[in-house]
Amino acid sequence: MATNAPVSDAHSDAQPPGEQPREHTLASVAPQVEQFLKPLASLKLTVVLFSLAVFIVFVGTLAQHRKDIWDVVHEYFRCFVAWITIKDLFPVSFFGDLGIPEVLNFGAFEVPVAFPFPGGWLIGGLMFVNLMAAHAVRFKVQTKGPRLIAGLVTIALGSLLTYVVVTGGMDSVGLSENERADWELIWNVFRGGLLAATVALIGLSVRAGLKLSSGGSKPQFWLLTLSSGLFAAATAMTFALGDISPSATRILWQLIKALLVSAVLFIGCWLAFKKRAGIVLLHAGVVLLMFSELLVGLFAEEAQMQIREGQTKSYVEDIREIELVVVDKSGEETDRVVAIPESKIRPGATISHPELPYDILVDRLLPNSRLRKAASVDAENPATTGEGTDWIAIETRMGTGVDTDSKADVASGYVTLLEKNSGEPVETHLVSAWLADNEADTFEVGDTTYAIDLRFRRGYRPFTVTLNDVKKEDYVGTSTPRNYESVIHLVDPDAGTDREIRVWMNNPLRYGGETFYQSGYFQDPSTGIEYTTLQVTKNEGWMLPYVSCVVVGFGMIAHFVISLLRFMGKRVRDVNVTMAAQLRNDEPSDVPESDPAAIRIAGWALPALIVIVLGGYALSKMAPPSAVDDGYDLYRFGQIPVIYQGRPKPIDTLARNSLRQVIGNYETYNVPLAGDEYRTEPAIQWLLDLIANPTKAAEHRVFRIDNLELLDTLGLKMRKGLRYSLSEFQDAIFPPPNEDGTPSGPSDFFKEAQSANEQKENDASGLTVYQRKVLDLARKISYVGMLRGSFEPQTDLLTRSIQMGQGVDGFETLHEQFKTDRQPPLSAVVTSTREAEEQEDGKTIVVEKIDKEWETLGYAEVKALLADFRAQQTGEQSPPAHPTVTGWRKVVGAYIDENPDKFNAAVDELLAASETLPPETTRKKLGFEAYFNHAAPFFNCFVLYLMAFGLTLVGWLFSAFRAGRPIQASAFWLIAFTMCVHSLALIGRMYISGRPPVTNLYSSAVFIGWGAVLMGLICERLFGMGFGNAVAASAGAATLLIAQSLAGDGDTFTVLQAVLDTQFWLATHVVCISTGYIATYVAGLFGVFYILTGILTPMLHRPAGTQTTKTIGQTLASMIYGITCAAIFFSFVGTVLGGLWADDSWGRFWGWDPKENGALMIVLWNALVLHARWDRVITDRGLAMLAIAGNIVVSWSWYGVNELGVGLHSYGFTEGVMLALGIFAASQLLLISFGFLPKSTWWSDRAAKMK
Repeated sequence: MATNAPVSDAHSDAQPPGEQPREHTLASVAPQVEQFLKPLASLKLTVVLFSLAVFIVFVGTLAQHRKDIWDVVHEYFRCFVAWITIKDLFPVSFFGDLGIPEVLNFGAFEVPVAFPFPGGWLIGGLMFVNLMAAHAVRFKVQTKGPRLIAGLVTIALGSLLTYVVVTGGMDSVGLSENERADWELIWNVFRGGLLAATVALIGLSVRAGLKLSSGGSKPQFWLLTLSSGLFAAATAMTFALGDISPSATRILWQLIKALLVSAVLFIGCWLAFKKRAGIVLLHAGVVLLMFSELLVGLFAEEAQMQIREGQTKSYVEDIREIELVVVDKSGEETDRVVAIPESKIRPGATISHPELPYDILVDRLLPNSRLRKAASVDAENPATTGEGTDWIAIETRMGTGVDTDSKADVASGYVTLLEKNSGEPVETHLVSAWLADNEADTFEVGDTTYAIDLRFRRGYRPFTVTLNDVKKEDYVGTSTPRNYESVIHLVDPDAGTDREIRVWMNNPLRYGGETFYQSGYFQDPSTGIEYTTLQVTKNEGWMLPYVSCVVVGFGMIAHFVISLLRFMGKRVRDVNVTMAAQLRNDEPSDVPESDPAAIRIAGWALPALIVIVLGGYALSKMAPPSAVDDGYDLYRFGQIPVIYQGRPKPIDTLARNSLRQVIGNYETYNVPLAGDEYRTEPAIQWLLDLIANPTKAAEHRVFRIDNLELLDTLGLKMRKGLRYSLSEFQDAIFPPPNEDGTPSGPSDFFKEAQSANEQKENDASGLTVYQRKVLDLARKISYVGMLRGSFEPQTDLLTRSIQMGQGVDGFETLHEQFKTDRQPPLSAVVTSTREAEEQEDGKTIVVEKIDKEWETLGYAEVKALLADFRAQQTGEQSPPAHPTVTGWRKVVGAYIDENPDKFNAAVDELLAASETLPPETTRKKLGFEAYFNHAAPFFNCFVLYLMAFGLTLVGWLFSAFRAGRPIQASAFWLIAFTMCVHSLALIGRMYISGRPPVTNLYSSAVFIGWGAVLMGLICERLFGMGFGNAVAASAGAATLLIAQSLAGDGDTFTVLQAVLDTQFWLATHVVCISTGYIATYVAGLFGVFYILTGILTPMLHRPAGTQTTKTIGQTLASMIYGITCAAIFFSFVGTVLGGLWADDSWGRFWGWDPKENGALMIVLWNALVLHARWDRVITDRGLAMLAIAGNIVVSWSWYGVNELGVGLHSYGFTEGVMLALGIFAASQLLLISFGFLPKSTWWSDRAAKMK
């Protein structure tokens, strides 16, 4: 972690450690000690340690495909030596089962197939030693006298404040400050301070601008102007947000305190270390963060408290560890418990203890298990008494770090009681964590009854927690939780606490040195009893990451701003020197003083023409469709609202997303005509046919089947496009009855699907390609069936219920089961119900009860029919159907009657009715989303970016002539125009979702592309040469192509899990970490162009312009260096903010989840690149090569970790992306290999020698 402060650019780097003069050492360090510390302070050692850290984190991530995350943490990260198992390097999801053994047997010896490697604690310890040695050897206190004393006193004051902030966040005996703070006041003070800072910066910027004419500093002016703009944008955002949630303000308050600490420490460092103050502060923050992780690894505790509604508990359970207990229940008020820790519970072990009436032999221990009825299992039952005679334990696969459900392992085992003296077996019991306390086996010894149980390790507390109420709020029409909330009664007699407290998602309770987080909810389906799960953590240093994050961020900003000012000052001086030389004719320029008139005119006319023509064409494609005079107005029909996957949306969105999932990422399908001709139809037409004319819909070729074996199973022949209609293979899926009317047996496809499902449940990694395709087609057929069943009257469910003798009540049950299992789109509100209600005078009357819950149209239709039938039977007037039901009847009826005018009128009527608007949306927003779908702005931006990249290439071809500059200018302004459209599309997505720009994998691709384009344009404006254009256009096109491929997974506006539903963290952590991705990618792309320019052109060593002394290669290296500095800032701050989010949500700052590890790898890699540069381990060419390697690291973090499965908070699994990732990584490695070619093979080097 040692660091030499970088100088103004990437080409006058600081002296390596071995070349430092003696005065750069602390006077107190003796020469002999200094000589000893120099190797330990080496930046080369720093680079090696970063490399080791990247590798161990990568391997630890891979290992989670088959190991529990906590096993990985202890085997790889929290250890001094890690034994890396070869099998861990080849995840089954990537490579299949290669049959690599874990051990090799040599007779009586077993040799693990593994190799030793420095563990996380050893690497971290060496980093600490390296950092301390560097400060002892190279970092000089640059002041003396009163200033030095003032600096040291200020640093001491800052350290004291740090201690107060860290220890003050938790009251060890009572409630924390979270229960006492005025969050609204804190938020208003923060906004006021931000506004004051903005006004002050604007004033300073204006003052600096006025001084420019009299020789003022231009770099200072532009830095102040940029800072003013950023602060103004942040201020405007805070006032636009209005009031924010207490949870967000609570985090903001912690960060404000950390900012105060950072400011004090920085002032002290500035007084003592001057221009190196930023780097000293940065390193102090890193040390603080490392200490925090050490503290957590050694002392932090995690547990859970699962409580039944109405239940009182005084203990927590550690679900990562089990214990075997023997309980003497003979006491009147207390039980006497002998608890045997997990370390003693080993198969074949005999456990003896003076307090135990018998010795205990552990026959079997199943780390993860499930219980089955003994009668249903064809296996020998070891148990001889108790629950084990009815149940048998079956071993199951242990959970891993990438399991989608993140469930804990539930252990079971068999133990035999042995006579203490003779060792004779008495009886064998089943012990299992599945069994409740009152279900545990018992045995008697004399007059004493003992219970024997296997359970999660418990820790008892001096207070009690009673669950008064627990609530779970789901998104409409889904089982996806939107919020959990528990109302608990906390009683602590010793502390005098007796109060009711509400705990909900992202709003924990801190009490008695522990933090209680709302973690989960469960409702017993058989009894309806509700349970809550509270995550309980004990971490006295929970504020350390907050402080260290801000300290490091503050130090980075200070350090890079100082370096940036020096760089900009040097750039201005270079321009002045160059211009002066040209005026003296001491350095003649190859470029004339002025361009011909034709070139000057082309410089603005050609860009204007290209932007008008190409941009105008793109805008015309995005124009709203004109009104339909003749035919069905499908655009208006597409605006009809439905609720699906938890959010209101126009039915056009449902149609497009549904067809994408079925046909293979397309929003249109082809209707064959005569010969090879066909007609293209939109997705909304298919869905309309599915709703109103299912027979016609079955004729549409919307199923993509690309597996030859599956085609053969279905009796189909391969055709161009590989798209088939359901009617073509329906008989192969659902065989018609036999000639005698008896049902046919299951089809071959059904048998194959059943077999594949069984294989998937047992071991999904063992699925063949054919089985995966069978399951995929089965899923598509089921999905289409669900869509159809949600819109057509569910008379089949009513008929089935009547046949079962359950009547209408049974129909309600079947419908609820359909909703729970299939989660269909909801498009109507059920008719008002009629219920008997007793009046004050004793009379009973029938009243209308309006049900505002949205339901499927099919269910609402049946309810309306039942209401009509009931009215006919009783002679009463039939209640009016809800406008959503009557409106849909008219729309579907008109379409069946093939009457377009009537259809369009019915659609308008349905849209006009206010009762047809779902909750939490507006007609305007639904209409805008329908237009957004039609406009397809991201696709049009993709096309324009491709055209701009082509213009950039053409501009380079003409670079030897003056015509190249107008072409490059045209590319620049076309990219700028496209970015404006891209920006508006991003804002449109934010308006539709009501969220910050990044919430899932799709939106991250769109945002990363936008950021890369912006960064490329800035570089092009600053440095020219066309490379910024190339990076912006290529990055924009590539990321939007990635986004297009991701759209096939379904709705791109997904609702968020309860723990992720927080605007504050989405607007800070997610955006920040995505910006780190952007900067790392952009640096890598400039590295790509550095290598290609050097090999394929003679330009790399030519001047970068007429107003600089640098070559093109040096300028590209400066850009890579500067962008990498930005990348490490955003990556680090974003990663740590993510840890703070996790700490605030479930009490664990760092859980070594795959996504977290990927983010950490990016930080480590960027740090490696910068330290290698500062030590001159690499030159410009090496910098470009390492930056290209950064593309692989980011791609792994962004996409690769998802292919392992899904960790705690990765964006989601995307099947089939691994091949693309592999090809991309191979292409980057190929480019890096070009960098190793001898200089004699580089065209630019040969050209430079010839010149």
